[in-house]
Amino acid sequence: MISKLLLVLVMFPALLSAEAGRFDEPATAAGPIMEETGRIVGNFREALPGEYEGVVFLQFRNYTSDGRPKLCTGTLIAPAVVLTAGHCIFNLSSAYSKKDYALYPAEIAVWAGVAYSSAPAAGDPRAARLISDGALAAQWHPAWQGGGAYDAVDMGLILLPPGASAGIAPYALNRQAPETGRQGVIVGYGSTKKGKGWVKNIGSTRLRGVNARTINIGGDSSICSGDSGGPLFIENEGRSFAAGVASRTSFDCSTGSGAETRVDTKLDWLNSVLAEWRQN
Repeated sequence: MISKLLLVLVMFPALLSAEAGRFDEPATAAGPIMEETGRIVGNFREALPGEYEGVVFLQFRNYTSDGRPKLCTGTLIAPAVVLTAGHCIFNLSSAYSKKDYALYPAEIAVWAGVAYSSAPAAGDPRAARLISDGALAAQWHPAWQGGGAYDAVDMGLILLPPGASAGIAPYALNRQAPETGRQGVIVGYGSTKKGKGWVKNIGSTRLRGVNARTINIGGDSSICSGDSGGPLFIENEGRSFAAGVASRTSFDCSTGSGAETRVDTKLDWLNSVLAEWRQN
């Protein structure tokens, strides 16, 4: 996955250097839309049951006129609040649909677990479980606007019903400037193409460059289809902090390419939305 899980990626059908992105590739007839293919590249491993439980699988239902969903990854950052990519919620560059899920949050389904399947085996510890059959609200960053602008901020939040994430610990947000050269962990869902369905995978990567808006990654693994919106974690004192949100990669999901929307420079917006939702 991760190595090649691409995010579904976002704004441009093509990735320009580490800032571009691949997305909106043809889906199989009646299949889901990942706005990227479901390939895996680099070194990765499948998550164990309960591992990175706060990284969740997102289904944006009725994305196309024939009812196919769009698939992404997200991260719980507070009780019942999921951090994901702006292009997962609203993507004007999509060849399939321009649907803005900020207007249709009830059509966002959220699953927790390792492997999603429409017919999971009974008692399978890997099987994903539906934790929210619809959200209460969704917002994209005000500098997103569906993408397109060179400085668009590819980030969004989803509010789930109270208690939806009970028993799952949320992740803290990174509040310090990430250091170029340090290692990180990427987590996301993607098809292994081995009959397992959409599976949560884990890979290691390196922070190749940091600017005010994005973190460029690459190394042993990187992001590809289905990873869109998933987290880049960095560790401090044994804890994992969400430092980035999977946004873009190259057309071939090269392990040397990938861009994450930086979290620590967007804390004011994140905190303002969380405060608004708590009041309501």
